[in-house]
Amino acid sequence: MNLNILDKAVKILQEYKLCSNCLGRMFGMLGTGLTNKERGEALIITLMMLSDEAAKNSGEYKLNQVINALQNIIGFKPLEKFLADRTCLKQNENVCYICENIFNKLEEFIKNSLKEISTYEFKTFLVGTNIDEKLIEKEDNFRAKFSLTWGESIKSELNREIGKIIKKYYSDVETSFENPHIIIEYNIPGFNYRINVNPVFIYGRYRKLVRGIPQTKWVCKSCKGVGCARCSFKGKMYDISVEELISKPVIEKLKGVAAKFHGAGREDIDAIMTGVGRPFVLEVKGVKRRFIELDEMEAGINNYAEGKVEVSNLKWASRNIIRKIKALSKITRKKYRAIVQLDNNVTDDKVIEAEKYFSNTIIQQRTPRRVVHRRSDKLREKQVYGLKITRISDDKLEVIVDCQGGLYVKELVSGDEGRTKPSLSEVLGVEAKCIQLDVLDVDFPDNMIEAEISTK
Repeated sequence: MNLNILDKAVKILQEYKLCSNCLGRMFGMLGTGLTNKERGEALIITLMMLSDEAAKNSGEYKLNQVINALQNIIGFKPLEKFLADRTCLKQNENVCYICENIFNKLEEFIKNSLKEISTYEFKTFLVGTNIDEKLIEKEDNFRAKFSLTWGESIKSELNREIGKIIKKYYSDVETSFENPHIIIEYNIPGFNYRINVNPVFIYGRYRKLVRGIPQTKWVCKSCKGVGCARCSFKGKMYDISVEELISKPVIEKLKGVAAKFHGAGREDIDAIMTGVGRPFVLEVKGVKRRFIELDEMEAGINNYAEGKVEVSNLKWASRNIIRKIKALSKITRKKYRAIVQLDNNVTDDKVIEAEKYFSNTIIQQRTPRRVVHRRSDKLREKQVYGLKITRISDDKLEVIVDCQGGLYVKELVSGDEGRTKPSLSEVLGVEAKCIQLDVLDVDFPDNMIEAEISTK
């Protein structure tokens, strides 16, 4: 062993009382495969051996220097008899200068949090510590005083050692820096703690089978959800939403505290969503359960929704999927059925002309008047791939619209007083209004999100 290391250890211990962990941590970058406690104990044992050598040979390490240093070790049991046998002195029961004996009581402190930790299902976890600034400053000044360049921070050691204790009691869990199920944060030295639960993400598709339901909960703007005359004291403008019908049974099943709904676009309140459904992600927060069968979850949602909404193809997903479905929804191809009311009859030739006109046509569309109060007023370019028009009566048409995601179909029909160009109304030469809208298909590229989906 490099004598300079022993010189440092003796010099440190002649001035300060340290536990094995804090002594070893000052040399934490030396000797791979050891804990700081093992490093500290190795130094102590070597000094014990050197004291015997000094007693016999009067070598470089004088007996009194080493013995004085060893008396400042805190909590190393083999040293008590060693000192008593050689000096008739007992090792002083005292407090480590740096950690104040935290490491000696670490497992006892952590046990206080295990009961609450056990209420969560998890396979991966991460420990974090918020350490009193005075303790951090004390350690920094200590290392600077003795020019200790091999050391590790007390924060790093505490995080690691606490993690070991938790794994001792939960043998089937692993530490994860990238995707921990739970994060346990301890305040040091008080050891009060907080458990942060990373949300779970469930990907699937939903079909909305009735009209008059918004996609997400529509909080009353007048009362901000408190309840007022405008919302009939419900705090929201509609009794139920797709979001609520899906999230309530999921929150209950996972024992979560809240959920946030993320859709790949949205249909109007008065529209239905048919076909294979619209992709969505449900972000469920504060869950205590996370290992359940999604087939069971799917059945529970559909039973609760009572024919208003149906979900299918549920899968576990990563956080990144939210960003991806939002981006992809803008370019996804969608198909709609619009029932169009005309204010005048149009000829079959005009209908055929309109079909041809809207084959691969770029639409210039400003934010519609009906939503501009809640969305930014900007010009969008969207593509219509084609229209298929079937006459229902002299003044009524069925129009199948094949278009790019994000196109406002009602305004494609009416023109929205010139804010959408070209429009079906403009091409037909009569006023046209969409009186019923169905979303038939959302051709979402599932292959582009496969990396974010798991069977978990």
